[in-house]
Amino acid sequence: MLSSARLSIALFFGSLILFTVGLSGHEFTQFETRFAYFAYTFSHTQFHFFPLVYGKLYPDYPASYPLLIYFSSLIFGKLNVFSAVWPSAINAAGTVVLTYHLGARYKPSWGVSAVLFEFATYCFLISARSLSLDMFVLFATTLSVYLVLTKSRYYLFLPWVFIYGFVFRGPLGLVMPLAVVTGVHFVNSDYKNLIKTLLMGVFLFFLLGALLLFCAYREGGVVFARQVMAMEMFSRVKVLGHAPFNFYLNKSFLNYALSFPVAFLVVLVNYKIFFKKTNHHEIKFLKCLLVWVLIVLGGMSIPSQKKLRYILPMVPALSLLSGRLIVDNTSWVLAQLRSMLLKISFLFPLFGLFAIAATQIFAFYHKMELGGHPFWGIIFLILAFMISKYCLKLWDEKITQYNIKLAAGVGAFMILIISMVQPIHAHANRTLLFAKILETSVQNQKIIFYKMGPDAVDINLMLALEKSDVPLFIFEEKELLSLPSKTIVVSYLKDYKELNEAIKKHIFLIYEGKIGHQSSVIFRKL
Repeated sequence: MLSSARLSIALFFGSLILFTVGLSGHEFTQFETRFAYFAYTFSHTQFHFFPLVYGKLYPDYPASYPLLIYFSSLIFGKLNVFSAVWPSAINAAGTVVLTYHLGARYKPSWGVSAVLFEFATYCFLISARSLSLDMFVLFATTLSVYLVLTKSRYYLFLPWVFIYGFVFRGPLGLVMPLAVVTGVHFVNSDYKNLIKTLLMGVFLFFLLGALLLFCAYREGGVVFARQVMAMEMFSRVKVLGHAPFNFYLNKSFLNYALSFPVAFLVVLVNYKIFFKKTNHHEIKFLKCLLVWVLIVLGGMSIPSQKKLRYILPMVPALSLLSGRLIVDNTSWVLAQLRSMLLKISFLFPLFGLFAIAATQIFAFYHKMELGGHPFWGIIFLILAFMISKYCLKLWDEKITQYNIKLAAGVGAFMILIISMVQPIHAHANRTLLFAKILETSVQNQKIIFYKMGPDAVDINLMLALEKSDVPLFIFEEKELLSLPSKTIVVSYLKDYKELNEAIKKHIFLIYEGKIGHQSSVIFRKL
């Protein structure tokens, strides 16, 4: 058996490999491009406490995360997805280690099954393999809970964890772990430490908030400080977004599968224990996990702006609750659910082979280029199935066999994500081809966007072009007519088609393609 320290190191670096492998050939897509562009501007500007977009301060986030991406790209010699993903991947790997140890405090098999469910959680795995600012909140929350539950002199370390969360995610990075930790204290009836933690958290919130606003004032004056206060605090609750209150509950069953639906069933079947007064350590821990999930879900449902990545901090709790399906032998209903899940999981590598074959046949028949790495996907799926069958012969202990069968399915799921799903998504959201054609057309001219941006897909294009200069944005048809002859313009395809016919007589369409997932065009003023 590996010692606890060696196991933690092996789990950390193994997770890190899974979260970074196969990303070097990917392009930045969607939300990633914004942070990558922030990092890119650091190579052309002096340091600021807030990121820059087209020479203007961006109030939504501190510059700490883009700065880490910039340093990571310096280490690897180039800014690409592989070099930029390391900061979030390290936080994700740290979360995996903490999740294991939270479960292993009671049973090592519980820690193993929790980690497997964590890897099988779609939103977690995708976020761990992309540029995800919310991974910092996830790690800070998990570490805070671990420190409190293990009583590892947490009163010394907890303030630094809160500061860590705030530095990278702003107020949310402190509020989330603080709320979850106070919930854990409440479940454990530790009211003295609840009050201490709450007072310490509130003090840090106002202190760090004041420092944040001071930095904003130094950088951009009173107007920018007000923008920071609005974007990082008040506007997220009152103004932005329009998603309903139950948005996360409705979306989590699919986007946070496998752990969310399994955890939901585990809680549903064992609902009585959550209302029973007891000093049993495992039951109190299960109550802490449920409160953890409810605080994240309920708390993030209050703001009108809702993104699925905002509720990532509940994943370790979901995974640990799901792990009870494997280690709990007291419920007949859970035993039946476990049997069904493990049968599907063990055969999932074979389903993966069928899925890869089906996608390749579909692509061949429709003469499509999907991207992906089907050869390596098939090889590793076969290996996963063969290794799991061999391991079942080596270990005959029941819980170990359960985890082996679960690992077969989780391994196949990760192989499909790494070899097919993410590469196909990256291929479908390419910008580089569009950028190359624009680069040959525009030469030394200033790039002009018509009804596109700022701070939209224009960021994708500027990053792909590796340009930090400020483009020109126009929004009226008459402005197109006033442009000099031979001026190159980029716009959405739909806006180009809606141009007045009289305007179209004065322009020439050069190229129609995609910037990310948006159909766009390049045209020239005649």
